[in-house]
Amino acid sequence: MRKNEKGSAILVFTSIAHFINDGGLFLVPIIFAILTSAGNVSSSTIAVLPVVFYGASLFLSVYVGNISDRTKRQGALMGIGLVMLSFGLIGFALSMAYATGAALELFLLISAFLAGLGAAFYHSIGAAVLQAVYYDNTMGKALGINGSMGSLGRALYPSIFFAAAAFLTENGAIVALALAGAAASVMVSVGLGKSSSPSAGGGANMSNSPPTGYRGAIRERVTMPLIMLTLVAFISAFATQGIGAWIPTYLAIQSGLGISTSLGLALSGMYLTSILGQPLFGYLVDRYDKRLVLGLSIIGSALSIVGFLLTSGLINAVLLGLLGLFTFSGFPIFLSIASEYVPKKASSLSNALVWSLGVNGGGVVGPAVIGAVALSGASSWPFAFGVAAAMAFISALMVLLLPKSSKNLFAPEKL
Repeated sequence: MRKNEKGSAILVFTSIAHFINDGGLFLVPIIFAILTSAGNVSSSTIAVLPVVFYGASLFLSVYVGNISDRTKRQGALMGIGLVMLSFGLIGFALSMAYATGAALELFLLISAFLAGLGAAFYHSIGAAVLQAVYYDNTMGKALGINGSMGSLGRALYPSIFFAAAAFLTENGAIVALALAGAAASVMVSVGLGKSSSPSAGGGANMSNSPPTGYRGAIRERVTMPLIMLTLVAFISAFATQGIGAWIPTYLAIQSGLGISTSLGLALSGMYLTSILGQPLFGYLVDRYDKRLVLGLSIIGSALSIVGFLLTSGLINAVLLGLLGLFTFSGFPIFLSIASEYVPKKASSLSNALVWSLGVNGGGVVGPAVIGAVALSGASSWPFAFGVAAAMAFISALMVLLLPKSSKNLFAPEKL
């Protein structure tokens, strides 16, 4: 298989995996809403479930990334992650359908952990596979197309779920989508196995092989630029995704849309823009200083937040779409930069640090903190959002501290 054909095949299979992975992830909040409305699970358990789910994903992703770098079996690991996520979703459905009392709560916690573990696989490994076969002025484009498929999954899965639930019941719809994801995982694993080669993801002939052992990999491969990038990712995601998580509540209560079709259209507009935003930013990072693109994207989010608070009507809707475009299009930007701060052999580990601990970590902590401030009173919403915008500006300034990459030090081998 020629190089361009191999790269195209890998892009197709990883994009399918991204669609399934992110679509499945967005079923989990819906499941939490179903549990809340059912009223047969304690509020304390429901509060703990997101902590278990997101916590498992965040903290196990670094371990998964290290395994990926050491074994070079990205296709198989990606398939395992999708299967675990599917089994976790099926566990939720079966628990809600057949368990009661303490058994129900125990099985829900186990399902949340299993789904969270499955969610720890894709982003670091999928990006590493693409980083191995796309170089220089093509990596951002590949990551952008791949990220766009993840955005499409996030946008479509809720609608697919509710349409399927009309015929299969809510639990049946969860099981059906989970089984489809498990079937896709086999196709992805086999497809990537046939498309990859020893040099994809770093073959045995590459220099700078990773040290043996988990601690050795962390100690020798986590560079200061990578730590700085992870910190920038955390603070910017804390601010922007923290606000994004509360936009539905803000529109429903503060803007008076309620739980209505208007609310659904507004949210669709916010999420759908990232389908175009990811390839756009992928194109930009291939052609301009990646740090400049990152800084402008964060500033764009901050300005969109401020403008959203100060406007109404059509302009307000446009700014909401821009907020989604800037906030949910970070995949090609952050991981293009991360690829230049470490050798190819450590790409999965570096991706896990920047994306999982940085972006996803900020996306978990931010909503909790901003929500606690915003929900203290109606007048607190502008203050909470304003503070978040200020933090976004600060993270944009921190981008100036990121060094230019040393391509001569970590230059990839040609395929």
